[in-house]
Formats: sequence, structure tokens, C-alpha cells
Amino acid sequence: MGVSAATLFVVGQAGTADYLAPLWRRWLQSGTSLSWHIVAHPAALLQIERLGLNGRLPLLDAWDSEKLQDELRQRQFDRLVCSASREPVEAAALTWATKNGIPSLHLLDALYGFSWRSDLRAGMMAVIDDQACSDAAEEGLPQERLVVAGHPAWEAIAPMDDAPLGNWLFLDQPIATVRPDLGYTEQDAWGMMQDAARLQPQAFQRLVYAPHPARGPKAGLPEGSLSLAETMTLQQGLHQCGTIAGVYSGGMVEAFLGGRRVVSLLPGSGEVLCPLARRGLSPLYRSAAELADAAMVAMCDNRALRASLHGSLDRLDAIIRSLA
Repeated sequence: MGVSAATLFVVGQAGTADYLAPLWRRWLQSGTSLSWHIVAHPAALLQIERLGLNGRLPLLDAWDSEKLQDELRQRQFDRLVCSASREPVEAAALTWATKNGIPSLHLLDALYGFSWRSDLRAGMMAVIDDQACSDAAEEGLPQERLVVAGHPAWEAIAPMDDAPLGNWLFLDQPIATVRPDLGYTEQDAWGMMQDAARLQPQAFQRLVYAPHPARGPKAGLPEGSLSLAETMTLQQGLHQCGTIAGVYSGGMVEAFLGGRRVVSLLPGSGEVLCPLARRGLSPLYRSAAELADAAMVAMCDNRALRASLHGSLDRLDAIIRSLA
């Protein structure tokens, strides 16, 4: 189908907006020969605004299954690029594509949870690197439909300026809502980090909480937080904090690629979701006492992961244009 085919992007979360933003910028700069539209979740729309793309992208107000069906009746699309966040609108888009013989690409734009995220109605499924491809196949996804696309946003991450290791940034995730089956929540992890700060106050000079974008633009500290705690956006926190902590988050990988010290939290027992911990790229702590000793942990080596991302934007662009 190539350049002239009309592409529909269905974007269910802020992280996928990040992932696609370099491609969208390229397509905007390429002129008017491309035909494409975006349907985006409110959290993705907020991220689009943060990225400075608000008002520039061909957005459709259709983040609702019925609104989406109306748009699909009025417009012709030749291919679908769809996020993987288990949203009903994603399911509606993939059902439409399957019924109408429209080629689709499912973006598994994280390094974990492939089986849980994926929808087998999708045609091709894009994963980030070779290890993710192997992991996805082991989780039961069809190997012949997996394609290694990289991560255009991660590819562009430059080394970050130094920041004090005693400035700790906690990356919030809506675990209680999205993964209630895990046996722990984001509040358990935040509480564990605060307990570590109580045990080793000299190692926690600042305690910063970055609310997840899905909580909206005015989200504050959770109730009962320590008086020394403060809030920042992810980007502000990444620039000011030398140590990044969380359960699982694309922001942790972003920090790792930028050269920050990253530590993974797992309150009590349960499944390890952080891909950096699963790959042995960041230390894993299961209690406040263990975390309190993390001030002595050395930085981890990000060179192999950075190398695996080379050419991500070109790869993704070529994969989408080849959908037929």
C-alpha cells in the first residue's frame, strides 16, 4: 500500500503516544502525501499536549466505541496501528479490522506482559527487541506474527546530566486498577520507599513522587505521604533526581537509558514485572530494609539495550508502510 494508504492510529495510553511521537513528527514534516488520523485516550491526549504536538496532529474525537464506529463508517482506512492496553476502543478497532480484512499492527511497546497486553485479532505484533520477541513467543504469542520494531522514543534518549543520587524519584503506576491480581499496589511500593527513607534519611535527601499521567494533570501526593515528599512530572523528576525507583514503568527504562541509577521495587512477594529487573539490569528490593541499603548500589550498564534500539524509527516507519 505504501505512502498513499490511509492509516488509523488508535492510542490507548500515554506511553504509546511517546512511542509514536517521533514517527508522527517525521510524517508531519514529510508534507501532505500521507493520509492518517489518530484516535487517542484522554491520557494519551494529555501526553500529546506535553510533547508539544497539540493542534498539529490529525486527531479524531472518537475515544468511544460508538464514536469510533461512526468515524469508520464515514472515513476509509487501509491499515490500523493499535496500542495494547486492553481498552475497549482498541478491541473495537481490531474487531473492525479483522471483519473488513484491514491489515493491523499491534504495538507491544513495553518489555513485559506480552500475553496480558496482546489481542490475537491483530495481524502483526511489534515488539521492542530480540529478547522481547523471545519472551513474547514463550508467553504464547505466534512467532510468525512478531516483528522487532524497536522503540523510536527510547532510541532518541540522550545521556542525562548528572543529578544527586540522594534525590529519589518514585514512578507511580495505576497497579490497583490495571493489575489487581498482583497482590500489591502502587501505594505499597510508595510506602516501602518512604519507610526506607525513614530508616536511612541521610541517603534520601529528596523524595519525589511522579504521578502517572492517567491520574490527570492535577494529581498530587497520596494521602499520608511524608512531609518531605514532593511531586514533579516525570521529565522534571528525571532531570533532578539521580535515583529512580518503581515497580514497573516505561519511565524506568527511559531513566536507565539516560544513565540514571534505577532500582526496582517489589513489595512483599509476587510477580516481578519490571523488565530491567527480569533482565538483571537493575537491582530488585522486596522490603524497606533492603531498599535502605540501596545507596551503595553501583550504576548499571545500559550499552547493550541502547545498541538494540538503533534504527528504531526507520524500522517502525517501514513496517507500518508495508502493511498490506
